[in-house]
Amino acid sequence: MARKPGVLIVTPSFPPSRDGTARLFGNAAEFLSRSGFSVNVITRQTGTTRRFEQTGGVTVTRISSSSSIVGKATFLIKSSVAIAISVRRSRVDLIHSAGTTALAASVLGSLNCRPIVATFPGLPAESLRSGDPQRVVKARARRVLRVLSIFPRFVTVPAKQAVAPVAELCGDRVASKMRHIPNPIDEAKFRPSGRAREAGHFPEILVVGGLRSRKGVGTLLQAIPTVLPGYPTLRLTLVGGGSFGSALRSLVGRLGIEGAVRWAGEVTDDQLIEQYEQSDVVVVPSQAGGEAFGYVVAEAMCMKKPVIASATPGPTEIIREANSGFLFPPGDSGALASRILEVAGDEKLRSSLGENGRRYAAEHFELGKVMAEFERLYASAME
Repeated sequence: MARKPGVLIVTPSFPPSRDGTARLFGNAAEFLSRSGFSVNVITRQTGTTRRFEQTGGVTVTRISSSSSIVGKATFLIKSSVAIAISVRRSRVDLIHSAGTTALAASVLGSLNCRPIVATFPGLPAESLRSGDPQRVVKARARRVLRVLSIFPRFVTVPAKQAVAPVAELCGDRVASKMRHIPNPIDEAKFRPSGRAREAGHFPEILVVGGLRSRKGVGTLLQAIPTVLPGYPTLRLTLVGGGSFGSALRSLVGRLGIEGAVRWAGEVTDDQLIEQYEQSDVVVVPSQAGGEAFGYVVAEAMCMKKPVIASATPGPTEIIREANSGFLFPPGDSGALASRILEVAGDEKLRSSLGENGRRYAAEHFELGKVMAEFERLYASAME
C-alpha cells in the first residue's frame, strides 16, 4: 500500500481553542492522522498550552504571539522558521495554511519547495466594502495577498458565498484555484443521546461563541424582554468568553433580565454537547458578515436542535427556511423575538426542525465525506 503523505498544517488557532478555524483544523488533523497521514501542526500558543506536544498522533508546535499587528508579525517570522525546520527534518509533502499570515509564513518557510493548499475560513472582502477606518491598511493588505495568492496550488473556502469575495480580494489569478469545501463535523461526537431532557426552565435557549461584538449577542438579549412575558421561566445560556463580556453584562442589567441569563464561560467538547442536550433551541445572532460558515449551526443540527440564525453567508447556505431552522435579518431583535416565540410554542415544529437538520448535516458535513474532498485536493496539489 502506498504511504500516505506528510501534511504540515499552519494555522493561527487550534484546539483547545474553539473558534471555527480551530475546529476545522482540529477535526482535519485528527482524521488525517487516523487515516495514516503524518501530521504536524504549527499554531499560536494560547493560555497555558504547552509549546510542544503529541496528541492523537499529531505533533503540535505552538508559537508564543498575540493577535495584535505586532503579534501577527511575530507569528509570521517564528512560524516561517518553524516551517523551514519541519520541511528539513520531518516528512512534509504538502502544507495546508489557514488565513493570510499563515499563507505568508508557508511561502517564506518552504521557499516554494512544497505544494501549498490555502484555506480562508472567513470573508476577507467584507471589511473592504464597509466604512472600516482600517480600510486603507486592508487595501494595502489586498495587494500583498494578490502576490501571496500566486503560490498556493488551491484555495478553499467553507461557503459558496465566500468564493466571490475571496476572488475579488486575491485577484483573477486565484479564480481557477478556488474550491468550496464545507467545514467538517465529527458526527459521531455530536450525536444526540436520545435521553429525556431534565425538567427545568422552558424554553432553554443556547448561544455558543465568543462574546465579541460581531457575534450579535446583544441583539438576542434585546429580544428576550419580548419573549419573557409568555415564558417567565425562560433561561438563556451563553457559552464562550471574550472582550465584549462586560458590555453584555451591562446590557443584561439595563434590560432587567439578570434572572434569565446564565453565563457558562468556556467549556470542553463534552460540556458543550451537554449544553446542546439541555437546550430547546440554539440561536446564532451574528452581525452581518459575522459567519462565513457557522460551526454552531452545523453542530446544533447534528444534535437535532432547531436553529434560529441571522441571515449571514454561512447560515443562509446551511439552513433551509422552515425545514431545518429559521433565519432573521441581522441585528433585528424584533424579528428574532418572533422566531423564538414561534419555535418555543410548537413542540412538533421543534422536533421536525431537529430531525431535518440532523439529516442535512449528516449528508453535507460528515467528517469522512468532507475530508475525502480535502484528500483528493491534496493529491491534485501534489501531482
